[in-house]
Amino acid sequence: MGFARRFATYRRATMIFSDVERIKRLVSNRERPVMILFSGKAHPADEPGKEFIRQICQIAQHPDFEHKVMFIEDYDMNIGRYLVQGVDVWLNNPRRPREASGTSGQKAALNGCPNLSVLDGWWAEGYDGRNGWSIGEERMYKDEATQDAADALSLYTTLEDEVVPAYYQRDDDGISRRWLNITRASMSSAGWLFSMARMIKEYTTDMYVPAARHDAVMSANGYARAREVAEWKHRVQFHWPQMFIEASGPRDGQLTVGEPVEINATVRLSGLTPSEVAVEIVHGFQDGAAGFTDEPMQLVGRTDDGGYLYRGLLAPAASGQIIYGVRIVPVHPDLFNKHEMALVRWA
Repeated sequence: MGFARRFATYRRATMIFSDVERIKRLVSNRERPVMILFSGKAHPADEPGKEFIRQICQIAQHPDFEHKVMFIEDYDMNIGRYLVQGVDVWLNNPRRPREASGTSGQKAALNGCPNLSVLDGWWAEGYDGRNGWSIGEERMYKDEATQDAADALSLYTTLEDEVVPAYYQRDDDGISRRWLNITRASMSSAGWLFSMARMIKEYTTDMYVPAARHDAVMSANGYARAREVAEWKHRVQFHWPQMFIEASGPRDGQLTVGEPVEINATVRLSGLTPSEVAVEIVHGFQDGAAGFTDEPMQLVGRTDDGGYLYRGLLAPAASGQIIYGVRIVPVHPDLFNKHEMALVRWA
């Protein structure tokens, strides 16, 4: 099993040793032994990260872990290349949601090395249940200590019940067919999806080509369309401070998962029309870790004083502490997205 990367504290390099007796049983099993190879460097000013390296080196020198836990010094690209090519499992256990990407795991997968990783960074997208293993759950905890304990327990259980048995499950020819299937799934699932070729293709098709087409439309006929959009933006910016929105809906209490709750809003557009704005319900978990979702509200009528009535439904898909708000944003077919003008009005 390999662990090689920058020794930032959020990566929790020493988490696998949080239960020393349990990991000792894993690496000392004569029939199904496990070896763990560590490598990496800490930032010169990162004393906690350097302390992690010192702890691992001390563990590696202990008689119970001799030749079973090793730290490879002077980590560089060459050592990293040997590790992603040579180890059987790539370990990655950062503290969610701190992982930016996790490119070492992508390189390992391309070299036929399955990942055992927290569902964060690329592995949150790359893991499909067949191409490796996950550590912990995609959720937030009340504090870091609780999260670390839960993830460590998941790591040990996954190693003992899934990873090690899969590796040592051999047929009459001494081959682990199950392991080979996982390895093939790892290579085939990561190779095309996490590649420079796919990224360039998506940038081209999703951004560069639309931008070029948009430029052609805007610049045609002496930039006539661009002048129209500029005039529209000026008009929206002039009227926006006078915009008014008021919403009504539950302010506290309990909701039932999947059961819709009606939200209403009254909007006064101050010179704009309903086609020039979008009224939305924005909702998500209170900690914000999973992001927020916006749902469009529908225009259902007018008020006596010339306002507009909107209605929408909020139906939480999962349990937890949910917050929501109602907002209005400008829309136009020639805007790249509804946030381009940086205008929003909340109820």
